[in-house]
Amino acid sequence: MVRDSAMLRQHYIRSGLMIIEILSVIPTDILYYWWRPGSCGHDCLPCPVILRLNRLLHIPRMWEWFDRTEAATSYPNAFRIWKVRNTTTTLVDL
Repeated sequence: MVRDSAMLRQHYIRSGLMIIEILSVIPTDILYYWWRPGSCGHDCLPCPVILRLNRLLHIPRMWEWFDRTEAATSYPNAFRIWKVRNTTTTLVDL
């Protein structure tokens, strides 16, 4: 296991994960000033719901954590139930 923080930081920056995580936390709610809720229509794109899709970039990292934790836990069935509940909550909260 690597414990050198400088080495971990360099790997994180070079791997491209940093860019994905920055894009996923950009406050896109600011764009609601231009595209108000209820302005969806065939003549007006993007729909305000589209502005929140950047949060879906978190899902692959969340699944990676789920896989690693499930392998290490002593109660994998309970963890799987929690995983389904958490994934559903994340998708509904978009």
